[in-house]
Amino acid sequence: VVSTQSTGVYISAFPLHDSTLVEPEEDVLDPNSAAESDRQKLYRGWGRFAMWKNAQPLDHIRRYFGEKVSLYFCWLGFYTTWLIVPSAVGVICFLYGIVTYNQNEIADGICNNRKDFLMCPRCDECHFEILDCKGVRVAHLFDNNFTVAFSVFMSIWARLFLEFWKREQSSKAFEWDTLGFEGQDEPPRPQYEQKATETVVNPVTMKTEPSIPNTARYPRLASAFMVSLFMISLVIAAVIGVIVYRLAIRGIIAKTSLS
Repeated sequence: VVSTQSTGVYISAFPLHDSTLVEPEEDVLDPNSAAESDRQKLYRGWGRFAMWKNAQPLDHIRRYFGEKVSLYFCWLGFYTTWLIVPSAVGVICFLYGIVTYNQNEIADGICNNRKDFLMCPRCDECHFEILDCKGVRVAHLFDNNFTVAFSVFMSIWARLFLEFWKREQSSKAFEWDTLGFEGQDEPPRPQYEQKATETVVNPVTMKTEPSIPNTARYPRLASAFMVSLFMISLVIAAVIGVIVYRLAIRGIIAKTSLS
């Protein structure tokens, strides 16, 4: 379908549904339900906001949309479920900031000092700004002593999430009989085949595959290399600029203190 559409055989294509959205009264998630099609089951048991609290009918999604779409929603539900724990820990971190709102030594040192703390201008034409006492106290709600523990927790959580998702993915792949599927089994994209006018032998699989001519490949590689080189140079220049700026400000502060 995509290949013939990319070559201009026809303009667009739309999938045909096998039934209307007539809502049967039976439980649509019951395998013995008298619902007419998977479309009706998905519409009642999954495609509504009121169904957010229910588990996703992944088997129905797989039969209607295929394994790729079903695996995506499987990952989305798994990720959302795992976010409950870090969300609760984040709320605890925020509550800790509220409890210790008036116990911030940095904010007390700024707010109780009679002198104003001047901040560097944000631009060449900007003026010096006075460090706001309330802003420092509000920042304590999100950046406090508990934030360090929360960062360590998130590092451990990220690793555990990745490992448990690998187990869940393998389980679904075995259940849906896609355990031996590899990305190399997928055919080339029609857009790529349209531009690949040559064929070469893959040194790994020893199979003949379509390939883009070097006359069209090298200009693209050169343009991508130039853009990447420009971005890397921009980052290096920004880092050097920040270092020079900090050294200059430090020298000015040192001269001011000596005078």
